Amino acid sequence: MTALHAQIDALEAVLARLRRGDFQAFNQLPIMLDELRKGADDLERSQQELVSLYEVGQEIVSILNLDRLLESIMDRALVLVSAERGFLVLSDLENDDFQVPVARRFDRGEVDRAQIEISHDLIRRVLASGESTDDGT
Repeated sequence: MTALHAQIDALEAVLARLRRGDFQAFNQLPIMLDELRKGADDLERSQQELVSLYEVGQEIVSILNLDRLLESIMDRALVLVSAERGFLVLSDLENDDFQVPVARRFDRGEVDRAQIEISHDLIRRVLASGESTDDGT
């Protein structure tokens, strides 16, 4: 049973108590409604993510130009995760290196070279350590 179903079952139980005249159950209604709203918000977010993933899937099969495809994926990813900027990193296993074919700022389009160089250093650190950073970058 999902959390949303459990919340609905709990609400039905409170309504049954109210029908029996247990008016103390009214105190639980605002809390339960708040939980249901949060569950509905989570469900809506999940639906938006699925729609976006579906659209990306449709683009993957329809866009033949790799650069255009990568740019489209980056644009959607920025919107999906509400990021200010993003870098698409492709691993180059033969040369033990990587490429950043797409770098974007959500509000201004392309990022400048200084940001790309800073990001290259960060990517190298992450690749060397095998762990993500904790500083939000």
